[in-house]
Amino acid sequence: MKNRAKKVAIYAIIVICLLIAYFTLHKIIGFGIPCIFFETTGLLCGGCGVTRMLTSLLKLDFASAFYYNCAYMCLIPFWLVAFSSYIINYIKYDTLKMKAWHNVVLISSIAILVLFTVLRNIIPLGLCFNTHHFNFGGII
Repeated sequence: MKNRAKKVAIYAIIVICLLIAYFTLHKIIGFGIPCIFFETTGLLCGGCGVTRMLTSLLKLDFASAFYYNCAYMCLIPFWLVAFSSYIINYIKYDTLKMKAWHNVVLISSIAILVLFTVLRNIIPLGLCFNTHHFNFGGII
């Protein structure tokens, strides 16, 4: 159990370091991961605005975070609970099997993001749904 906890901690540190590096680059030089879906179709995907959402979350500006991508903001608590449960099961019981409710969260999330993608390209209700009138230099 101790080795599994150590392995999870090492992976968490690596992910945190990569996120810090990405957000530092994004803040200093404006580097961001371009949305290939947006670049090829001109339509917003379910993930467009996530970088700005996460940047707002780091500043504890929840209203702006919700404005940039309301679907992810609503799904994050469910993902955190499901992922935490998954990691705890791995550490305690050395199993990587997903439970039925993990699958419900995953499948529901996919359905919500597909619906959100469709709606945000049809209904122009602010940045949360439509950013076509903003120029982000291809970085969404």
